[in-house]
Amino acid sequence: MLRVRDGDEAAFEELVRRKARFMINFAYRFVGSRPQAEDLAQEAFLKILQAAPRYQPTARLDTWLMTIVVNLCRNWQRRDRMRRHVSLDAPVVEGSGDARIAALEAGARPASEGLERDERARSVRAALESLPRNQRLAVILLRWENLSYAEIADVLDVTPKAVKSLLNRARANLRERLAREGMET
Repeated sequence: MLRVRDGDEAAFEELVRRKARFMINFAYRFVGSRPQAEDLAQEAFLKILQAAPRYQPTARLDTWLMTIVVNLCRNWQRRDRMRRHVSLDAPVVEGSGDARIAALEAGARPASEGLERDERARSVRAALESLPRNQRLAVILLRWENLSYAEIADVLDVTPKAVKSLLNRARANLRERLAREGMET
Protein backbone atom coordinates (compact mmCIF):
# COMPACT_ATOMS: atom_id res chain seq x y z
CA MET A 1 0.00 0.00 0.00
CA LEU A 2 2.95 2.29 0.59
CA ARG A 3 3.90 1.89 -3.08
CA VAL A 4 0.30 2.73 -4.04
CA ARG A 5 0.53 5.81 -1.83
CA ASP A 6 3.65 6.81 -3.74
CA GLY A 7 1.79 6.61 -7.06
CA ASP A 8 2.91 3.17 -8.29
CA GLU A 9 0.11 2.06 -10.65
CA ALA A 10 1.47 -1.49 -10.91
CA ALA A 11 1.27 -1.77 -7.11
CA PHE A 12 -2.39 -0.72 -7.21
CA GLU A 13 -3.12 -3.30 -9.92
CA GLU A 14 -1.41 -5.95 -7.75
CA LEU A 15 -3.47 -4.84 -4.74
CA VAL A 16 -6.66 -5.23 -6.78
CA ARG A 17 -5.57 -8.68 -8.02
CA ARG A 18 -4.70 -9.85 -4.50
CA LYS A 19 -7.64 -8.36 -2.57
CA ALA A 20 -10.61 -8.19 -4.96
CA ARG A 21 -11.95 -11.66 -4.13
CA PHE A 22 -11.52 -11.00 -0.38
CA MET A 23 -13.51 -7.76 -0.63
CA ILE A 24 -16.21 -9.12 -2.95
CA ASN A 25 -16.76 -12.16 -0.75
CA PHE A 26 -17.09 -10.05 2.36
CA ALA A 27 -19.53 -7.64 0.70
CA TYR A 28 -21.51 -10.60 -0.68
CA ARG A 29 -21.93 -12.08 2.79
CA PHE A 30 -23.30 -8.76 3.92
CA VAL A 31 -25.54 -7.74 1.00
CA GLY A 32 -26.45 -11.18 -0.41
CA SER A 33 -26.12 -10.12 -4.05
CA ARG A 34 -23.04 -10.93 -6.16
CA PRO A 35 -23.50 -7.98 -8.58
CA GLN A 36 -24.03 -5.58 -5.67
CA ALA A 37 -20.99 -7.02 -3.88
CA GLU A 38 -18.87 -6.50 -6.99
CA ASP A 39 -20.10 -2.90 -7.25
CA LEU A 40 -19.24 -2.29 -3.59
CA ALA A 41 -15.76 -3.78 -4.03
CA GLN A 42 -15.18 -1.61 -7.07
CA GLU A 43 -16.33 1.44 -5.13
CA ALA A 44 -13.96 0.42 -2.30
CA PHE A 45 -11.02 0.33 -4.70
CA LEU A 46 -11.92 3.81 -5.94
CA LYS A 47 -11.98 5.04 -2.34
CA ILE A 48 -8.62 3.33 -1.71
CA LEU A 49 -7.12 5.07 -4.72
CA GLN A 50 -8.53 8.42 -3.57
CA ALA A 51 -7.26 7.89 -0.01
CA ALA A 52 -3.85 6.54 -1.06
CA PRO A 53 -1.97 9.86 -0.78
CA ARG A 54 -3.10 10.14 2.88
CA TYR A 55 -2.52 6.47 3.78
CA GLN A 56 -0.68 5.87 7.05
CA PRO A 57 0.09 2.26 8.02
CA THR A 58 -1.45 2.42 11.50
CA ALA A 59 -3.30 -0.91 11.17
CA ARG A 60 -2.91 -4.10 9.17
CA LEU A 61 -3.71 -3.55 5.53
CA ASP A 62 -6.57 -6.08 5.60
CA THR A 63 -8.10 -4.29 8.59
CA TRP A 64 -7.90 -0.94 6.78
CA LEU A 65 -9.44 -2.46 3.62
CA MET A 66 -12.17 -4.17 5.63
CA THR A 67 -13.03 -0.87 7.34
CA ILE A 68 -13.60 0.71 3.93
CA VAL A 69 -15.80 -2.18 2.76
CA VAL A 70 -17.76 -2.25 6.04
CA ASN A 71 -18.52 1.46 5.76
CA LEU A 72 -19.65 1.04 2.15
CA CYS A 73 -21.88 -1.89 3.16
CA ARG A 74 -23.39 0.16 5.97
CA ASN A 75 -24.09 3.01 3.55
CA TRP A 76 -25.57 0.59 1.03
CA GLN A 77 -27.83 -0.88 3.70
CA ARG A 78 -29.02 2.58 4.72
CA ARG A 79 -29.75 3.53 1.10
CA ASP A 80 -31.36 0.15 0.38
CA ARG A 81 -33.66 0.42 3.38
CA MET A 82 -34.88 3.80 2.13
CA ARG A 83 -35.38 2.45 -1.44
CA ARG A 84 -37.11 -0.73 -0.38
CA HIS A 85 -40.78 -0.18 -0.95
CA VAL A 86 -43.41 -2.76 -1.67
CA SER A 87 -46.57 -1.66 -3.37
CA LEU A 88 -49.72 -3.35 -2.17
CA ASP A 89 -51.21 -2.64 -5.60
CA ALA A 90 -48.41 -4.33 -7.56
CA PRO A 91 -49.41 -7.59 -9.26
CA VAL A 92 -47.88 -10.80 -7.97
CA VAL A 93 -45.93 -12.53 -10.71
CA GLU A 94 -46.34 -16.27 -10.47
CA GLY A 95 -43.12 -18.25 -10.67
CA SER A 96 -40.88 -15.31 -9.83
CA GLY A 97 -38.24 -15.64 -7.19
CA ASP A 98 -36.03 -18.51 -6.22
CA ALA A 99 -34.66 -20.69 -9.04
CA ARG A 100 -35.17 -23.83 -6.94
CA ILE A 101 -38.89 -23.03 -6.70
CA ALA A 102 -39.02 -22.54 -10.47
CA ALA A 103 -37.30 -25.91 -10.93
CA LEU A 104 -39.85 -27.56 -8.66
CA GLU A 105 -42.68 -25.93 -10.59
CA ALA A 106 -41.17 -27.30 -13.81
CA GLY A 107 -41.23 -30.82 -12.39
CA ALA A 108 -37.59 -31.18 -11.35
CA ARG A 109 -37.21 -32.95 -8.01
CA PRO A 110 -33.94 -32.35 -6.19
CA ALA A 111 -32.75 -35.00 -3.75
CA SER A 112 -34.29 -34.54 -0.32
CA GLU A 113 -30.84 -34.26 1.21
CA GLY A 114 -29.93 -31.36 -1.08
CA LEU A 115 -33.27 -29.71 -0.41
CA GLU A 116 -32.78 -29.99 3.36
CA ARG A 117 -29.27 -28.55 3.06
CA ASP A 118 -30.59 -25.68 0.92
CA GLU A 119 -33.39 -25.03 3.42
CA ARG A 120 -30.92 -25.02 6.32
CA ALA A 121 -28.59 -22.64 4.47
CA ARG A 122 -31.55 -20.37 3.67
CA SER A 123 -32.64 -20.40 7.33
CA VAL A 124 -29.14 -19.60 8.56
CA ARG A 125 -28.82 -16.80 5.98
CA ALA A 126 -32.20 -15.36 7.02
CA ALA A 127 -31.24 -15.59 10.69
CA LEU A 128 -27.95 -13.82 9.97
CA GLU A 129 -29.74 -11.10 7.99
CA SER A 130 -32.16 -10.58 10.87
CA LEU A 131 -29.34 -9.58 13.22
CA PRO A 132 -28.73 -5.92 13.96
CA ARG A 133 -26.06 -4.52 11.62
CA ASN A 134 -23.08 -4.51 14.00
CA GLN A 135 -23.86 -8.01 15.27
CA ARG A 136 -24.05 -9.29 11.68
CA LEU A 137 -20.80 -7.54 10.76
CA ALA A 138 -19.03 -8.96 13.81
CA VAL A 139 -20.16 -12.51 12.95
CA ILE A 140 -19.11 -12.17 9.31
CA LEU A 141 -15.73 -10.71 10.24
CA LEU A 142 -15.08 -13.45 12.80
CA ARG A 143 -16.42 -16.52 10.98
CA TRP A 144 -15.73 -15.80 7.32
CA GLU A 145 -12.90 -13.28 7.40
CA ASN A 146 -11.14 -14.88 10.41
CA LEU A 147 -10.34 -11.55 12.04
CA SER A 148 -9.37 -11.41 15.70
CA TYR A 149 -11.49 -9.56 18.26
CA ALA A 150 -8.96 -6.71 18.19
CA GLU A 151 -9.12 -6.47 14.38
CA ILE A 152 -12.92 -6.55 14.43
CA ALA A 153 -12.84 -3.79 17.03
CA ASP A 154 -10.64 -1.70 14.70
CA VAL A 155 -12.95 -2.28 11.73
CA LEU A 156 -16.14 -1.50 13.67
CA ASP A 157 -14.51 1.28 15.68
CA VAL A 158 -15.47 -0.26 19.02
CA THR A 159 -13.54 -1.87 21.88
CA PRO A 160 -12.60 -5.57 21.91
CA LYS A 161 -14.92 -5.93 24.91
CA ALA A 162 -17.77 -4.50 22.81
CA VAL A 163 -16.93 -7.03 20.06
CA LYS A 164 -17.20 -9.86 22.58
CA SER A 165 -20.57 -8.52 23.70
CA LEU A 166 -21.78 -8.13 20.09
CA LEU A 167 -20.79 -11.70 19.30
CA ASN A 168 -22.43 -13.09 22.45
CA ARG A 169 -25.69 -11.28 21.63
CA ALA A 170 -25.44 -12.39 18.00
CA ARG A 171 -25.00 -16.04 19.01
CA ALA A 172 -27.97 -15.81 21.37
CA ASN A 173 -30.12 -14.14 18.70
CA LEU A 174 -29.11 -16.72 16.08
CA ARG A 175 -29.76 -19.59 18.47
CA GLU A 176 -33.20 -18.19 19.33
CA ARG A 177 -34.16 -17.53 15.71
CA LEU A 178 -33.05 -20.96 14.53
CA ALA A 179 -34.78 -22.67 17.47
CA ARG A 180 -38.04 -20.93 16.52
CA GLU A 181 -37.67 -22.43 13.06
CA GLY A 182 -37.10 -25.87 14.58
CA MET A 183 -33.41 -26.02 13.72
CA GLU A 184 -30.81 -27.28 16.14
CA THR A 185 -27.72 -25.15 16.73
